[in-house]
Amino acid sequence: MKKLFFSFFLCSLCFFSCKEKNEFTEQEAEIIKNEIKARVAKYIESVKALDFNSMSNFWSDSKDFVYAGDGRVLGGIKEWKARLQNFSETTRKLLYWNNSNIYIKALAANAASYTMDFEVGFINEQGDTVRNQGAWTYVFEKSKGDWKVIHTNGKH
Repeated sequence: MKKLFFSFFLCSLCFFSCKEKNEFTEQEAEIIKNEIKARVAKYIESVKALDFNSMSNFWSDSKDFVYAGDGRVLGGIKEWKARLQNFSETTRKLLYWNNSNIYIKALAANAASYTMDFEVGFINEQGDTVRNQGAWTYVFEKSKGDWKVIHTNGKH
């Protein structure tokens, strides 16, 4: 009986302490949202500069990273970074990147989502203007004081 009570006590303690860590005030949620907005703006600037190293820093190197798009799972961080590197090497210039219908949700003290409609235009290595539009979602995880995307999915 003592073991049962002790187990119940530990589970209750964990439940309530974990719950408290994931609860936050509206002010704290706004801080998280502003951090995510700034993080995405910084990423867009790195893409405009075609700076692969800075672009790479936006994405989590976690083994849990996954990206999907256009109806299928496409890979992990290794595959995604290969795509980013190819984009940075074969793109002459990013003409514009516009996000609209932005929804940011603070999910926990260390997790948030960012969903948007986007329009992107760039000049590829052949000199052609490529225009893309669609909707995309980033799921962020805060680790070591930095917000990074752990999951990404969308549709062109």
